[in-house]
Amino acid sequence: MDKVDIDKLPRTRLLFLGTEYYKGTKQNDWADLRDLPNDGSSLQSLDGMYEVRTFPMRKGMSRILRNPGRPGIIYSFPYEEVEGSLSIYSGHGEIDGRWKNEADVLTWQAKHDAQRNAHESAVKEDKYRKKNVVGETLAPLREAYRQLNWRERQQMLAHVIREITK
Repeated sequence: MDKVDIDKLPRTRLLFLGTEYYKGTKQNDWADLRDLPNDGSSLQSLDGMYEVRTFPMRKGMSRILRNPGRPGIIYSFPYEEVEGSLSIYSGHGEIDGRWKNEADVLTWQAKHDAQRNAHESAVKEDKYRKKNVVGETLAPLREAYRQLNWRERQQMLAHVIREITK
């Protein structure tokens, strides 16, 4: 395979739109701006003039694509066309500014934060659901029970049942 001279490749601009979670997998959405101007107009007004690209997170992926920061940041990447699709060199990306339409940026950031918070809440809920709350609460009693003889165990069980059913 021929070595590619990165400096001689054309560059494309990708606008980070935010992170979404699909079936527990983190995906970053980007708008491929190529030749679109960043003149303060809304991205929605440019509908059809840009392509949204999604990059699911994988091991070995460049830092920029894994954790691009806050929505609204524009990165510049060298690219080449391979069989009709865009192939970017993600390890050579650099910040190329920020989207000038503040309303768009605030919308993307709010959606991004809501998605992240919902995902974190779901993860915490799953951990709590898997946690055996009753078992953890009874652990000290179980330890004390194991140290008792047969008669003391009967008395302890009777006492615990009486306390629980009061």
